[in-house]
Amino acid sequence: YIVWPDARNGDPFINQIYLNSSSDFGETWKNEVRIDHSPKNVSADYPAIAADHNGNVYVAWTSNVQAGPQRGVFSNRSGDDGTTWLEEDERIDNVPDGYSPGRLYFAGSGEPRPLWTNDEGRVYIFFATGDGSRSIIGINSSSDFGVTWGIARDVIVRRYVEPSHYIFPVQVTADQLGRLYIAAAIGRLDEMPPRLHNFVNASPDGGETFACGDQGCQVDPIDPSEDINLTAVSISNNHEGKVAMVWSDNRNGTGQHIYYRPARFEK
Repeated sequence: YIVWPDARNGDPFINQIYLNSSSDFGETWKNEVRIDHSPKNVSADYPAIAADHNGNVYVAWTSNVQAGPQRGVFSNRSGDDGTTWLEEDERIDNVPDGYSPGRLYFAGSGEPRPLWTNDEGRVYIFFATGDGSRSIIGINSSSDFGVTWGIARDVIVRRYVEPSHYIFPVQVTADQLGRLYIAAAIGRLDEMPPRLHNFVNASPDGGETFACGDQGCQVDPIDPSEDINLTAVSISNNHEGKVAMVWSDNRNGTGQHIYYRPARFEK
């Protein structure tokens, strides 16, 4: 499957979401399908897609539908390999009172998967939002193939109250049992360049509880007060609780070097 936005309807600032698929390893493609049902003059942007092995396909995007000048996260889904879709889009950020509508989160490197699913009907969506004092990465999830969604939660690697800190960029990976592994570089907005250091956290239950608590576990072994010109961590897992993380830094003052660190979360 491939999904993208374009503005073929004339206004260069108004996008719609389209999808196409191939069943022969990309040799041939079907007719493209418009996925979103956004009203006229409302742009749908930054689509993400996820699919399982049973024909379920999920597409999510950022839009300002039903959110005034702010954005929200909407989705549509198919249960027959993308042949048919719901007649109405669903809003799935579902942020608590006091939070701004979400915008779909893309990390930009490593495994930036803001939309994830497995074969058991679990679907996760990651998005950026905030409560007026800080920006966070939220998550919402469905356990019934996207039919119903809960209330969004703050499941960031490390929770900061201070507005001077920021998180860049969040990397997410998950396994077939629904365990989440989240990593990010964290630094200060009031320092240029910011003193970035990498943190990781893991959740066995879709973001309800975390192995490293609210503070996360620091990945690199350097004092957080030191600037080592660190790059954001990339993270992957083997679906058995083992995690691999890799990044580069200049801790020795001799240029960038690549570092690797494994981890295992038993529970």
